Amino acid sequence: MASWGGRRHLSHFLLGLILVLCSVGCSQPPSLEDSRFNVALVVLDAARADHLGSYEYTRDTTPNADEFASVATRYDSVISEAPFTFLATSSLFTAGSPAVTGLVGRTGGIVPASLELIAETAKENGFGTYAYSENPYVTGYFGLDQGFEVFEETFPVSLLMRGEEIDPQFDSAGQLTAILKKAAGDKSRPFFLYVHLLRPHNPYAPPSPYAGRFGSSPESRPEGESKPLIALHSKGGPYEQDRLDSIVQLYDENLAYGDALFGGLLAELEERGLRKKTIVILTSDHGEALGDHDRILHSNQVYDSMLRVPLIISVPGEGPSVESVSIQLADLGRGLRRYFRGEDGAVAGLTRIGFDQPTGRTLYSWTNAKTHLVAARTNKRKLIVDARTSGVVGYYDLLADPGESVSGPLDEEGKALLSGLLEKIRAWAGLKVRIEPAMEIDTEKRRQLEALGYVDPEEGEQTENPRPKSDESAP
Repeated sequence: MASWGGRRHLSHFLLGLILVLCSVGCSQPPSLEDSRFNVALVVLDAARADHLGSYEYTRDTTPNADEFASVATRYDSVISEAPFTFLATSSLFTAGSPAVTGLVGRTGGIVPASLELIAETAKENGFGTYAYSENPYVTGYFGLDQGFEVFEETFPVSLLMRGEEIDPQFDSAGQLTAILKKAAGDKSRPFFLYVHLLRPHNPYAPPSPYAGRFGSSPESRPEGESKPLIALHSKGGPYEQDRLDSIVQLYDENLAYGDALFGGLLAELEERGLRKKTIVILTSDHGEALGDHDRILHSNQVYDSMLRVPLIISVPGEGPSVESVSIQLADLGRGLRRYFRGEDGAVAGLTRIGFDQPTGRTLYSWTNAKTHLVAARTNKRKLIVDARTSGVVGYYDLLADPGESVSGPLDEEGKALLSGLLEKIRAWAGLKVRIEPAMEIDTEKRRQLEALGYVDPEEGEQTENPRPKSDESAP
C-alpha cells in the first residue's frame, strides 16, 4: 500500500498534468454572459395587428412573421399606450405608463435623463446595447438613445429637408445587416438589439417587387405619398370606397416589404448561428386607421384600429402558443427589464407577460397634446374622455360592437371606468387644466416631422409629442 506521502505526490502530479492539459486544450466554464440569450426586438412602425396573416388577415402580407408566429408565442390582445410613436415607444422603453412618467402631459415631450430606459438596464447587467432607427421620433433628439452604446439614426434627413419622400430604394436591409454585425461582433457578452423600421408607416412606397404585389398600379401609387395621405387624414371621411381600397392596397404592399426586412433579419441570425441563442420579439408601436372612424393615418384617436398592435415572442426552447390576456407595451418593457436583471423565471416570463396582472384589468391609452383624448379599455368596454373637460366622448360595448361605432350611455361599469380614468388623467396632467406641449422644436426638426405628418404647420402644434426613474411602474 502506498504511503500517504506517496499518494500526496501522486495527486500533485495528476493535478499538475490536468492543469497543463487544460492550458493547451480545455475550454473554460461558460461565463454568466455566455449562458444568457441575446434579445432582438423589432418594431414595424404603424403595423395594424389585423393586417398580419397570423392575426387572421386574408391577404398574404406577412409570410415571414406568420411562419415566425407558428413556432412562437403570439399575443392576441395588445393595446398600445398611444396612437403615435414617441409616447408608445417611450412607454416600452421606460416600462411605465404615461400616467407614471407624465410624458406629453405634465412632464413634456422629451425623455429626461432621470428615467431609466430598458437599454440602460441591459447595459448595467452586462449586455451590449445596439439600436437602429428609421423613425425621427426614435432618436437621441427625443432622449430615446439612453443606454445604447451604438444608436444608428438612419432617417434620411436631407430628403425631408427638401420636402421629398423617402427613396423606395433606401437600403434598409443593408443597414440591418450592418447593425447586426456590430451587435454580434462582441463574443464576450450577449446583446440587446432594438430595430425600429419605418415600414409600413407612410409614405406607402415600397421598392420592387413589393410595389404592385397586391395590385397597385403606377397611376395609383402617388396616393401613397405622405402629402396626399396627410391631406385626406386631416380632411376626414367618409372616403370613396375605391380610393380607400387603393390606399389599403398600398399600405399592405408596404407592410409586405417590412415583413421581408424582418425575414431577412431572421435569416441573418440563422446564418450567424445566433437564432437558437436569441430571444426574438416582433411588435409595433401603434396601428393605422385606414378609413376607420373617418381617418387614414394615426396619432389623433384612441380607437382600437390605431392602438391594437401585434406581439410575437420567440424564446429558444419554448413551443408555440397563443395568449389572449390583454397587455400593453409597458408590460413588455417590464418583462424585458426583469430578464436583463437575471431575475428568476424571467426567461419563461417573457412568454407569460401580463399573467401577474389582475384578471380583467383596465388598459389606458393617451393621445397627443393637441386632441387630449384618453381611453380606458377592458375586454368588454371602452370609454373615451376629453382630458381637458373630463367630458365623455364615447362609451362602447366591445362584445356587441368591436368596431366602436355606436356610443351608448354610461352604465355602472362605465361609471367605474370613468372614475378610474379621471384619476389617471390627473396623474398624467398634474394640476394643469389644459395640457399643452411642453417643448419647442427647432426649425430643422420641425420641417422633418412635418414631412411625415407629425406636426400641424398651420397651428404650429406638435401632434406627436414626444425621463422620475419609473421602474416597475403601475399601468
